[in-house]
Amino acid sequence: MSEAASSQNLGTIDDDLRAAFVHAQTETIAAVARTVRALDTGMSELDVAQRLEAEVDNRGFVTWFQRPRVLFGAPVRPPLRMSADRALKRGTIVEIDLAPANADAYGDFTTTICFGVDEEPEIIRDARALCAASCGFASRWKCTGEVFVFADAWANNRLASLGDADAIGHACLPRRGRTGWA
Repeated sequence: MSEAASSQNLGTIDDDLRAAFVHAQTETIAAVARTVRALDTGMSELDVAQRLEAEVDNRGFVTWFQRPRVLFGAPVRPPLRMSADRALKRGTIVEIDLAPANADAYGDFTTTICFGVDEEPEIIRDARALCAASCGFASRWKCTGEVFVFADAWANNRLASLGDADAIGHACLPRRGRTGWA
């Protein structure tokens, strides 16, 4: 590579690392989608979590950024940990979070659905609207704290809550190149 071409790549993610993240994220989303399609009445939270783990086996992952988390029930006051006792039934709100990792990258995907119904309840529609609003507010110049404050204000203005603020987070790649000062 020429010196000019090399200097243009300063501050960028190399192609191998980018490919590792694309693979990790693509496989994670696909694993959640396969699991959602396989949900069945009577499954427990632990059954779904085990299925998620099986879905990422032999797909290049070697560890966990965060172990699979599956919670059934009202998002206003979610249970603290997964259970083998809570059974999936029609109308149950299901939160699925999957974050497998490999040596160089991790995938992280969370979704919330209402099992077995044609129309989503208002709480899920509102959550999707919040995500869209936050993405519209976000930019490369805003920090995660600013996006959190916006999301929290959006929820408060609608008499809702983001829940446990300690559970809300974000991982950033290291600062490099010209944008390292920002």
